Amino acid sequence: MPITNRFRKRQAQFIQPILANKRAREQSSAQMAIAWVLRGNHVTSALVGASRVSQIVDNVAALNNLAFTESELKLIDEILKAE
Repeated sequence: MPITNRFRKRQAQFIQPILANKRAREQSSAQMAIAWVLRGNHVTSALVGASRVSQIVDNVAALNNLAFTESELKLIDEILKAE
């Protein structure tokens, strides 16, 4: 199997639980990622990029839900450790 196919298959294993979780949080993937970066006191800002105003609005909306449950953090940590 070519490396790109193996990477995509492995990537899909990690993405599915994240997608299910973001739906439960009612956030876009970008919002969830930004919230995860900003969740602790050790980070004071997140650098994000946008090419459209709608992307900026979506990114800023991450601030509406920065809290993660213990089970959400555990799921993300398990996914990151598996990589």
